Amino acid sequence: MSESTDKAATGDGIAVRAPAAPPPVLAPPSAHNGPPLQSFEGGVLTTTFARPRGGSSAPRQPLATGGVVLVAQALVPGLGYALLRRPLRGAVTLVMFTILILALYWQFPKDAWQPGVAWFWFGLIAGAVWLNLLYRTARELPLLAAGDGSDAATLMRLRRGQRQGFVRSLCGLNLLAIALVVFGLNRLAIDSEVDFALFTRQSNLQSAQKLASGLLHPKWSIAWSTIHHYAWITLEMAILGTAGGALVAAPFSFLAARNLMGRHPVTQPVYYVMRFLFSCIRAIPTLIWGLMAISFTLGHFPGVIALSIFSFGLLAKLYSEAIEAIDWGQIEAVTAAGANPLQVVLFAVVPQVIPYFISSTLYSLEVNVHSSVVLGLIGAGGLGLVINEYIGAFAWSQTSMVLIITIVMTLAIDYGSAFIRSRVV
Repeated sequence: MSESTDKAATGDGIAVRAPAAPPPVLAPPSAHNGPPLQSFEGGVLTTTFARPRGGSSAPRQPLATGGVVLVAQALVPGLGYALLRRPLRGAVTLVMFTILILALYWQFPKDAWQPGVAWFWFGLIAGAVWLNLLYRTARELPLLAAGDGSDAATLMRLRRGQRQGFVRSLCGLNLLAIALVVFGLNRLAIDSEVDFALFTRQSNLQSAQKLASGLLHPKWSIAWSTIHHYAWITLEMAILGTAGGALVAAPFSFLAARNLMGRHPVTQPVYYVMRFLFSCIRAIPTLIWGLMAISFTLGHFPGVIALSIFSFGLLAKLYSEAIEAIDWGQIEAVTAAGANPLQVVLFAVVPQVIPYFISSTLYSLEVNVHSSVVLGLIGAGGLGLVINEYIGAFAWSQTSMVLIITIVMTLAIDYGSAFIRSRVV
C-alpha cells in the first residue's frame, strides 16, 4: 500500500482517508467589516466579512469643522448639532432652550421683590446653560472626528477620557434639562405658596421646638383612658363600616362580574351600570361622605354610614374581580350535573371566591381604620376627635400619646390581617 493514500485494510474492503483540509483563508479585516461569513468550496474554508447594513460603510462626516460647529451652536443653540448630522437632537435643544428663555423672561423677574437682582439671576442662569451647551458640544467633537474609521480601542479611550474627573462629569451634565426641571418645580412651589423662609423666623423656630419637645415626651397617664373611650370607638366604627359595606357588596358584586353578566345581551347593560356605580362611589373620598352624613346627625353613626358607603364601592369592585378570576371548568361540571343558575352560583362560584372575599374584607378593614381616625376630625368621634382637640390646645404631649396609640393599633391590625390573609389565600 502507498503511504500517500494512507489506506487501511478492513474485513470488507479498503477505507481511504481524504487529505487533510488546509487552514482557512481569512479575508483581510477592515474597520468597516460586518459580521463574518464562512463558505466551503473545493475543500477550502474561506471566511469573509459582510458589509454592514445601511448601504455604504463610509463614516458620516460632519457638515462643518469644529470651530464652525461651536460658532453655530453659540449663535443658535441646536444648530451645531444639525451640522454634526444630528438634526433631531438639534431641534430638541432649540425648543428646550427657547422654552427656558421665555419662561425665565416672563415669570422670573415678575415674581421677585427686587427686579434688579432677578434680572441678574436670569442672566446668570441663561449664561450657565449656554456655556454648558458649548462645553458639551466641544467634548463630543473628538468622538465625531474619530468617526467610524477608528478602532474600538480608540473610541473607548476617548469616551473614558471624557468621564475622568468629578469636575468634568459635573460640567458634562445637561444643565438645560436640569434648569427646565428646576424651573417647573419652582413654578409649582410658587403656585402652591410654598415659603421656605417660614422655617427661619424666630417665632416659628420656637413653635417647632415646643412641638418636637412635646412629641418626644408623651403623657403616659392618659393612655388607658384614651384607649378605653376613643380607640375602641374608632375600631368599632371601622368594623361596623366594613361589615355593612361587605354585606351589601357581596350580592351586587355578582352583577358586576364580566364572566357572569357579559355572556348574554340582556345582562350586559347590568354589568356596565354596576361598574359605573361602583366607580362613582369610590371617586368620592370617605371624608366627603362623612360630611354629607354628619349634616343629618352628629355622633358615631354618620362615620359608620360613610365607611359603609365607601367600603361598598371598594369591596364590590374587589369581589367582582375575584369572581372574574374563577375556574370556569367547575361551573361547567356543575351545570352538566343539572344544576340551575342559583345552584351553580352557590356550589361552583361561592366556594372559589370565599378566600378572596375574606382577604379583600380584611384589606378594607385596614383602610377603614385609617379613615375612621380622619372622620373623627369632623365630629364622628374616636381618636380623630381627641387629636383635633389636643392640637387645637397645643397640647403636644397628649397629642403624642394619642398618635402612639393610633400607630400601635394600626400596625396590629395591619400585621394581623396580613397573617390571616396568608392563611386563607
